[in-house]
Amino acid sequence: KIDLPVSIEADRMTHLLLKSSQVERERRIVLEERRNDYDDPTQKLVEKVYATAFTVHPYHNPVIGWEKDIQHTSRKDILGYYRAHYMPNNATIVAVGPLDDAAVLKTVTAAFGAIPRGHLLPSRIPHEPVQHHLRMTVVRKPAMLPITMMAFHAPNFKSRDR
Repeated sequence: KIDLPVSIEADRMTHLLLKSSQVERERRIVLEERRNDYDDPTQKLVEKVYATAFTVHPYHNPVIGWEKDIQHTSRKDILGYYRAHYMPNNATIVAVGPLDDAAVLKTVTAAFGAIPRGHLLPSRIPHEPVQHHLRMTVVRKPAMLPITMMAFHAPNFKSRDR
């Protein structure tokens, strides 16, 4: 059941085919998704709240990315990211369903075991500074109902206060 998808993912990890035409086609699709989110009042508010609540942490950035970054990311940029991050020692494989654990492990090990390990880059997630004052943002867009959203920083997973 899992041989084909595991084989496809292992092949993608080592032999990415990325044509410039594909990059441009996907760029248009992602920009359209971005614009759809931006036009939705709730999504726009969520984006603004995260951008306001986090000043240095990656949560400041929308998952889909900022429009200017989507527009200017090149095929070379994407391939550089791929080479730096797509390696077995930086992958997580999740198998769900009525599967035999030992068979899954055997299939995954066979498919990914021969792929060379890469040099993992150190995590560069900056520590968000303590917030001392109220931060606020307002989104003015036509909506069915008014929306209020509040966000609070919470201790991180490693904190003794969690």
